[in-house]
Parts: sequence; structure tokens; C-alpha cells
Amino acid sequence: MSDPRCPMRSLTLAAVSPRPDTPPARDVAQSFALDLAHDIRNALAVSTLHLETLERLAGPKGRKAASAAQAVLARAAALCSASLAASRRTDKATQRRGFDLIKLIREIAAILAPTAPAGFRIELPAETQCIVLAAPDDIFRIVFNLVHNAIGIARRGGAIGVVRIAIRRDGPRVVVHISDDGPGLPAAVRTALFQHGRGGAADHGFGIAIARQLAERNGSTLRLDASVSGAAYVFELPGVCAVAKAREG
Repeated sequence: MSDPRCPMRSLTLAAVSPRPDTPPARDVAQSFALDLAHDIRNALAVSTLHLETLERLAGPKGRKAASAAQAVLARAAALCSASLAASRRTDKATQRRGFDLIKLIREIAAILAPTAPAGFRIELPAETQCIVLAAPDDIFRIVFNLVHNAIGIARRGGAIGVVRIAIRRDGPRVVVHISDDGPGLPAAVRTALFQHGRGGAADHGFGIAIARQLAERNGSTLRLDASVSGAAYVFELPGVCAVAKAREG
């Protein structure tokens, strides 16, 4: 999938009579959310220290699970840090850069595999490298949410035994396809799938709606692939080489 000819380039109290300097409700809510992100990040750091202790005391399987949990906590802490950093920027545009999509997919699989029921498989792309242009944290959250959703259904007894992640080139675009071998989505679920909290169970439907918003923030869209059985999602990303050639032209 890589092309050697095209290297990667690089809280608050309410006053009865608000004063003129009282911040708007939106600013108060934003401040609260940022304070919350800061404190969640600190709590995650403490949890990481506890996991390090458990990792030393556990056997091989325990160490593998602890290592995966460490990776999740590190990602969550990074998202909190990104939220805090974004609040300080005047430019709110998505920060896109070139990164290896295959490496990111394998990281997600390593994190989620220990949480899957016995016999469940995560099938990965055969490619060894694929450089795309997007916000890496956004793409991590898209793939993580979709794979986590399939595993969550399987853990609750759903008829899903495998989730497949595949990629292919379509001209200058890289198409990402995530599907499972389950019975698929009922029509009633499909109609409201990408609305917050309405795609089945509230937590999972919420995650799918978030995934679509993240895809749109990166110039793509997340859609259902009705051509295959099971639940299947597709989104596209620009390849770095294609972007470089467009700039040279």
C-alpha cells in the first residue's frame, strides 16, 4: 500500500441580576467542560499508576490486559490534552497531517482484542503501510467506536464472531471498510442510526453518531454499506501521495 516514490511530507453560581461582565451561558458551559477534561486527565494518570502495579503482579494474560488498558488510558488522556489545547487556539480547524493508517488500526486492535469474548476475531488489512491525510485522533475514534460497538454486541450475546477492517485505493482516496458477520441492522435502526443516542442502545448509537461527525470534520462521511450482510460502514480519506501530487501540479 505504501508508495516508495512518494515519501510522506511532512462550575459557576448564578446571580439573580446578571452583571454586564457575566459570561454567556455557552462560555460557562465551555469552561466547565474544560475543567472537567483537566480533572479527568488527572484521574486517568492515577489509574495508570495503579495499572502499572497490577501489571507487575499479574501473569502473562493479566499483563496483556493491563497493557491494553494502559494504552486506552493514554489515548483518553491525550484526548483530554487535545481538548485543552484546542480551547487555547484561535484557529479551530481540524489539525490534519500524514500518518500511517495501518499502524493506527493495529493499535486499536491490540487495545480491544483483550476485551472481546472467546473466539471473537478482529481481521486486519493485509497491507503493511498506508499513509493518509487526516486528524489521527479523529480517525482513531472512528475506528475504535465501530469496532468497540461490534465487540460490545458480541459480549452481550449477539451473533457476531468477527469484525473485519479492510482498506483499498480508489484513485487518490483510501476507502476504509469496517464490517461484521452479524445479522445486520433492522430497518428501524438504520433510519436513525447516525442520530445521537438513537442507533439502538443509547451508548452505542451515540458512538456511531460521533463517528460520522468526526468523519465529516475530516472532509469525509461515514455511511452504511448495504451491499454486504451484517453491519458494514465505509468512509474515505485522502492519501498523502495524492495530496502531494495535487500541490505539485
